[in-house]
Amino acid sequence: MSPSPTAAHRTAENNILIFRPTSHAARLVHSAATVSMPAIPEALFLECIHMAVALNAAYIPPHGFSGNLYIRPLQFGSSAQIGLDLPDEFTFCVFVQPHPPLHGHDALRALVAEDFDRAATRGTGSSKLGGNYGPVLKWLKEAKRPENGGWGVLLHVDSKTQSYIDEFSTAAFIGVLGCPNEKEGEEPPTVVIAHSAAVIDSITSDSVAKLAQSFGWKVDKRLVSSPKWNPSPLSSRLSCLATHHELV
Repeated sequence: MSPSPTAAHRTAENNILIFRPTSHAARLVHSAATVSMPAIPEALFLECIHMAVALNAAYIPPHGFSGNLYIRPLQFGSSAQIGLDLPDEFTFCVFVQPHPPLHGHDALRALVAEDFDRAATRGTGSSKLGGNYGPVLKWLKEAKRPENGGWGVLLHVDSKTQSYIDEFSTAAFIGVLGCPNEKEGEEPPTVVIAHSAAVIDSITSDSVAKLAQSFGWKVDKRLVSSPKWNPSPLSSRLSCLATHHELV
């Protein structure tokens, strides 16, 4: 199963905007190739997205409402199969659902996952695949229990060395060095994006980076040490971000 979710919003003029659909089309192609599924042509992807949004436009929240119409394109092998071989048939479909931000607006307490690796260093972590998310659910559920600390989200580190940040369970990792309200003459803030070959290419993270650069901020995509081993100034200005999170 390979999803590549995006979202639709309303403008003040009541127009409907879809968040970077061509980038999501490209990411679905990458994810599908990882598990030997055929590429969905961009034109077909966009046609299906636009059709799903148009038919469900009544469910898109009004402008100013903190939420959107979540769009989940999904591709999977759908023919009868017993042996370990490629399916003869694949299905591509698009689901939509109105929703508020997944984690709300308040700050979350993040726990470094010590007993579970989200993805292998040379595995499928760079692809948006269902198998990368299902296994983490029980660990996240345990972390959220009050008797275990009531953590809001899990932060995963690389499986090889256990020392560098990969991403949150369902969202990308960014940090900010410096003060966003810098005074004249001060160095502009730096947005730090955790680099890892085992995480998906976050379109939301890329959008934040482009916005930061438009403000004159610096963007540094690099290895980021786990806060467990190397606490840093980043620790107080972290964000997790994804299509269904917005920015937390």
